[in-house]
Amino acid sequence: MYSRNPIQAELQEIAPALANASTVLPFQAPKGYFEALDPLALVEEPAFLADSKLPFQAPPGYFENMPQALMSRIKTQEEQASVLDSEKLDQKQAPVVQMGKARKWIMYAAAAMLTGVLITGAFMFSDKPVEQMKEQYKLEDLGAALDAVPDAALEQYLEENQTIAVDEVLANPSQKLPELTDHIQNISNEKLNDYLDENSHLESAIAE
Repeated sequence: MYSRNPIQAELQEIAPALANASTVLPFQAPKGYFEALDPLALVEEPAFLADSKLPFQAPPGYFENMPQALMSRIKTQEEQASVLDSEKLDQKQAPVVQMGKARKWIMYAAAAMLTGVLITGAFMFSDKPVEQMKEQYKLEDLGAALDAVPDAALEQYLEENQTIAVDEVLANPSQKLPELTDHIQNISNEKLNDYLDENSHLESAIAE
């Protein structure tokens, strides 16, 4: 037979003690208690009239000054945020350093040194006659050629081909630039003699 109260049956299976408990309230007011109670008795009771003030209350003018206080606090926070944003932007921008005269002079010197190394190497390792090479390079004015080269091109060439950083030369003025003789000393005497034998015309050029 189907049970009309499935909740009661389920409760009987889960908690029999609770299902068998009485539904009557254990405590209740006597009949007619509230009807016989005089409403004015609570008002006339001195305990209710001992202190009629609220235990907590807002300061005077709190609600009147609240909009101005809120707007002032919001404005202060916005100003602080703008200051922080400006500081971040200042930190991101890299300082622009102008190249001084000394730095520019060192760049010209480095370019002249590299040009000299290339010309010397051409004299030593080329099969052309020395007089012909002299005539070829006499026609070129090194100073005028360097003046015609833009500074940006010189900077790019030094950044791509320099062996000693310009900043290191500026920081250590006593440091000498590498000399060609240091590289020649690393070549054995046998190789130098073989080279002079093959290019005997260089001896007359060196003697001149």
